Amino acid sequence: MGAQIIVGFDHGNPLDQIVRGQLALHYHLLRDISTIYDIDGSPVHEVQDAMDEKLYNDILDRTGAYRSKTLVTPTAEGDHDMIDNGRESLVDDGLTSAPTPWVGHKTADLETNPDVVGELMGPSKEHAAALTCQATGWKLNPGCSPHDSLNLDPIAGASRKQNLGAVMNEGVKQYQRMLPLTPKDMRLLNWHFANLEYANATSVDKLSLSGWDQDIGNEFEGEHSTVIGGYQQLPYGLYSLPTKLDVRTNKIVNKISYDATSSGKKTIVSCEDGEKFMADHVVYSGSLGTLKHRTVEFDPPLPDWKSGAIDRLGFGVMNKVVLVFNEPFWDTERDMFGLLREPTTPESTVQEDYATNRGRFYLFWNCLKTSGLPVLIALMAGDAAHQAESTPDGEIIAEVTGQLRNVFKNAIVPDPIETIITRWASDPFTRGSYSYVAADALPKDYDLMAQRIGNLYFAGEATCGTHPATVHGAYLSGLRAASEVIDSVVGPIEVPTPLVPEKQSNTPNEATTATIEPKPEPTAITTPSRISTDKQRRETYDQAMWTAIYAEIGAMPTRPPKAGLNPFLLYQKDYWAKCRDQCDETKRASSKNPAAKAGRDEIRHALGQMWRNAAPDEKKPYLEQIEANRRMNDETWSSWKTTALEWERKSYEVKDQWCAANPFEQWEMP
Repeated sequence: MGAQIIVGFDHGNPLDQIVRGQLALHYHLLRDISTIYDIDGSPVHEVQDAMDEKLYNDILDRTGAYRSKTLVTPTAEGDHDMIDNGRESLVDDGLTSAPTPWVGHKTADLETNPDVVGELMGPSKEHAAALTCQATGWKLNPGCSPHDSLNLDPIAGASRKQNLGAVMNEGVKQYQRMLPLTPKDMRLLNWHFANLEYANATSVDKLSLSGWDQDIGNEFEGEHSTVIGGYQQLPYGLYSLPTKLDVRTNKIVNKISYDATSSGKKTIVSCEDGEKFMADHVVYSGSLGTLKHRTVEFDPPLPDWKSGAIDRLGFGVMNKVVLVFNEPFWDTERDMFGLLREPTTPESTVQEDYATNRGRFYLFWNCLKTSGLPVLIALMAGDAAHQAESTPDGEIIAEVTGQLRNVFKNAIVPDPIETIITRWASDPFTRGSYSYVAADALPKDYDLMAQRIGNLYFAGEATCGTHPATVHGAYLSGLRAASEVIDSVVGPIEVPTPLVPEKQSNTPNEATTATIEPKPEPTAITTPSRISTDKQRRETYDQAMWTAIYAEIGAMPTRPPKAGLNPFLLYQKDYWAKCRDQCDETKRASSKNPAAKAGRDEIRHALGQMWRNAAPDEKKPYLEQIEANRRMNDETWSSWKTTALEWERKSYEVKDQWCAANPFEQWEMP
């Protein structure tokens, strides 16, 4: 019902060691969304989808010019604060491009003008908006010049606490004057708005323009995945192993009395049933929502600097509608599909009309492979998430089922046999889903959230400025709080100064009158013939283990290549020569030069126009080939994934057998 996605295992995600190493949980790698359905139930054409996504990303990129600038410390030693906290330095003083969304979106590869693209390298804000659009296939409205661009400065500078939504909406409006945007284009653009609102658990008009993506640059890499059997296995594993923790259930904390001066007084945790617990140190890991609602009374009250950060940061809501069926009626090989939503005024081209409904069932997760049951989960993001808090269950279920029947017209879509609707904002133990950088927030508020007050410590995703709104961020904050408690108990680790003592010279620089002591008689010392450090021994041990694994079951199957999914590229191969000859003739006629030849960009532009003007029958074989490629990709991917999982299972078996036969403590290096 809550956390669902692991956003990449690679490059330092601590969940890698826990999920894949210690607990050895099975997981399912997610494939990007490839199909979005329009309001009439028809799939959106990939080329139009890709063009609108490029336009959305361009608008988002241009808002990066208004981010809070990070001052780069130009020193040889670097920024010690960032090094000590394991954070990346933003060498561009804060200017960033659009971040990776939580939901990957696979679209067609647009054919672009290579010369124009070469001119457009770098941040999009440095180039004319019209030229950028032309490079991705858009036609300009009559009267617009390729040199026309967006001017977002007036709206961005209208307030010191401007929100992201106001500037992005203005970008859409200015593009409407520049491009022939249809209501369908508006629906597609706002689908991406909804995806951004899902990632931040709030509508874009509540996000800070200058700091909404303050954690950018710290994302882990790799494919998104879900844990087969449910994410709850992770906290249960941490609770159970190596020995079970002392966890008290059905205990509602209503007051924490702490020692703000660190004078040695005990902390008292009081519960609603009257029971009290005394402790030397307390870590509060409740949500930011409970802190905002003052669910727990603190004695003494939290200082102003702490309560100020609590009030300034945002805590949003994202709700889910869980639908369980007897049989699947959807494509079970696809992990997700999207829906475009009608604005409050049908066929409207007014950007503000889309805010209310764009996040309402905008995305469906197929959870068959993770739950073992025919389950769909519909997301409610942005304004729609708040609507779910007060809308009756029956009304929501009827609407979402109607949307599914509109999409899957050729299948029988029954009523679900079981449903669950989350209402996280109404839950007294959460008061929302996860944090976001609100328009009133200050750059250091996440750091203030993490700071201790005497023997009261704080953990949770809202205290992890590098990875907020994530499970791994919450876990990292717990490690940080635990280390702070240990430091307060045993003191910091003393590091000798200098860390490496100076080497004494054997040859004195000056003559001395010191008495030279006679050297003692040398004694025989038995020196081992082979000395190795623990690290070298461990590395050699691991290498021997993997050599044995590869010898037993072979190397891991390589990931299969994917066939192309852009019909235009297939069309281009067949018609390039014909189009080139036509362009050469046109060039010779216009220049009156019999030797003139059309440039590569001119041919590409003309070829793109030929494709757009081609009759449906002419496009049909290429579209059919793409559909065949897609099916082949799905089949090869499914086959590879099954083989890879089986290989991984066997590797763990061989590893366990080899380690049992060759214990590290008794193992000798060859």
